[in-house]
Amino acid sequence: MKRFFLFFMVFGLVFTIANHGSAENGSGELSLAKTNNSPGRHCGVSCVNGIDTIFSGKVGIGSDAPEEQLKVVSIEAPIATFGNSGDDWVTLNFERLGEILASIGLVQSEGLGDIPGNSFVVGLYDGENWSDPLIIESAAPTASIYVDTSGSVGIGTSAPQGALDVNGPIYQRGDELYADYVFDKDYKLESIEEHTDFMNKKKHLKAVPGAITDRNGQEVIEYGAYMKGMLEELEKAHVYISQLNERLKEYRNLAKTQEEAIKRLTEKVEAINMGR
Repeated sequence: MKRFFLFFMVFGLVFTIANHGSAENGSGELSLAKTNNSPGRHCGVSCVNGIDTIFSGKVGIGSDAPEEQLKVVSIEAPIATFGNSGDDWVTLNFERLGEILASIGLVQSEGLGDIPGNSFVVGLYDGENWSDPLIIESAAPTASIYVDTSGSVGIGTSAPQGALDVNGPIYQRGDELYADYVFDKDYKLESIEEHTDFMNKKKHLKAVPGAITDRNGQEVIEYGAYMKGMLEELEKAHVYISQLNERLKEYRNLAKTQEEAIKRLTEKVEAINMGR
């Protein structure tokens, strides 16, 4: 708290305390208002006989009628600045029942682990481990993520044309996104007849998930599984094409053999007829 008072004294910020109620027992409200000059001791919380006491009421800074536990009103920007005198984390923590469960802050300039320096981080604590689900690097461009008035989200664009508009390539990571196992020798590929039978009965391709709907009756797909299924069916189709091509070669060879046999028989028949 002493550093808090010193901060305001150095910058010539003097606050007048208006305590509505009893500061001695910690009830009532406290408001802090900036004045041009106010000599004497300045109390950031409340003063009783020159001694700082704990205040449990509502606090207003720039407001004498705080509706919340803390209300800050200012016509100037920024309203507040958080920092420290060294090059360390600058964080704002959120706690419940004495335990910090969430934190937002700025990483020190040298970075932390895989997090680049001066990145903005949102951290969450599940009771055992911390995670950082949101990390924004200091050099992130404007409108990296943009939400317009209709709720549409733009990534890399401030003018999304749909529910999600991505300006740039999209990458998906996972353990098994490709379907190249179709070409493995030990892959059990159903016959063309089996494939056709399944397709006609189920009304969808075997590797492509069937239609599902949400609670509102709207159709839903898992994009990664859907694309993988489409790729698997495409690769299976090429295997079938190759199989049909081999069959066609066999039929052509058989037809050629039959044509040659027919030709020889025709020649024999003609010879017999000429010898009569």
